[in-house]
Amino acid sequence: MQKLTAIERRICYRFRRKSLLRHAFSHPSAVPDSSFERLEFLGDLVLDAVVGILLFKKHPDRDEAYLTNLKSAYVNRSFLKQVASRLHIADACAYASSSPVRPDDLLEALIGAIFLDGGWKQAGRFISRHILSRRMSPLVDYKTLLFTMARRTRGTDPQYTVARVTGPEHKRVFHVEARIAGLRRVGRGTDSTRRGAELAAARDLLAKINRLRLNRATRGTRRPE
Repeated sequence: MQKLTAIERRICYRFRRKSLLRHAFSHPSAVPDSSFERLEFLGDLVLDAVVGILLFKKHPDRDEAYLTNLKSAYVNRSFLKQVASRLHIADACAYASSSPVRPDDLLEALIGAIFLDGGWKQAGRFISRHILSRRMSPLVDYKTLLFTMARRTRGTDPQYTVARVTGPEHKRVFHVEARIAGLRRVGRGTDSTRRGAELAAARDLLAKINRLRLNRATRGTRRPE
């Protein structure tokens, strides 16, 4: 209980219903009938909605593409892991096995618990204070960059294929491959959304193409792509 009390101090929010706080940090291995996973599902929805609404209000002159890419910067897994690490979220999780849990999943469960305990107002305050308080730049749209490069150099469009989908139904992980006709290189990316996985795959393929070009320039030789 001391760890949960410490969490309340760090997040500057005191729960009225302590059971929600305990629920948010209950791992399935420890409490099979009351794990954090349902709250994580709810928190993911609340986070996406609150970030989108607040960014819409904050940037009245920005277009849809800018807002979409900026929202992606705030809700992407890497950034949420940083937030969770800063708040020491994982320290409070109750385990009964060595199975690790992702800190960003616990962060979303905590957001879901705050929403049920204090509604949109308190969830919005938490997200504003701990997530939106950091200044972020819109994520680069690597799909657009890859599309432009493919059209310019190959006269064709990149193709994206979902290689497989893993994880439980409420927490899918998409594994996507990006290809350009005539190139041997394949870009690969994973994310909790198909769009995110496609962006990651496009970024990976662009990086591989750039490394290949750099090697060619350095060695002065041509090799199959």
